[in-house]
Amino acid sequence: MSPTLIIGTQRPVLEPVLVGNPALEQPPEGWDVLRERLWLPHPSFLPRGSVRQGPEPEGGIFIVQDLRTVEWQAGCPIVDVTSLGIAAADAEKAYKLECSGNLSEDLSLASGEYLTATIWRIGHPRVTKRWVSPTVPAVFEHVGVASVPPDTFGIGGGPWSIAWVAADNWAASGWMGESRVPVKLPGSDHCLVTDTWLYDPGYADRDGIAPGIIYL
Repeated sequence: MSPTLIIGTQRPVLEPVLVGNPALEQPPEGWDVLRERLWLPHPSFLPRGSVRQGPEPEGGIFIVQDLRTVEWQAGCPIVDVTSLGIAAADAEKAYKLECSGNLSEDLSLASGEYLTATIWRIGHPRVTKRWVSPTVPAVFEHVGVASVPPDTFGIGGGPWSIAWVAADNWAASGWMGESRVPVKLPGSDHCLVTDTWLYDPGYADRDGIAPGIIYL
């Protein structure tokens, strides 16, 4: 983090001077936002894509995305800087997780002449992870790879696997990497990365594992 000085006491030469206190927004979903007002040595000193450290105690890595010059002092610009990233004091937990699930109409069955049953069942639950990578991560090191997200939100389960019960009967369930979307920010090698995992619970009408939920 840049040193904090009173404007006019020392002109910025080699690094930005923080004016006031940084503001950190940590919404429950999406990226965290760091807002700073900086006195810069010159207008192009801090280009988009520059890396900023989050304020203590949260810390974290943030990537500069928006710069707005608000005034000039001693020939140097004072700039409002907005950066995106993840705030985390523990580098190993510098990510944000979300979980979602749904019920889907999977199958309709006709029984005799008078009864039609519709099978509704829990669709594939999804876990989403947002994190910052210093380089562009390999997409296919995650997509289609059987692996478990950092937290399964009580769903449990291991990596996706398939097993043959008989020559014409198989069972499969578990977690699988679904998608990876790295966004390489302008002027930076860093990426804001969004990973998702899907959980395949297995179903009796498909692979002999677990029955669906039937509502008549």
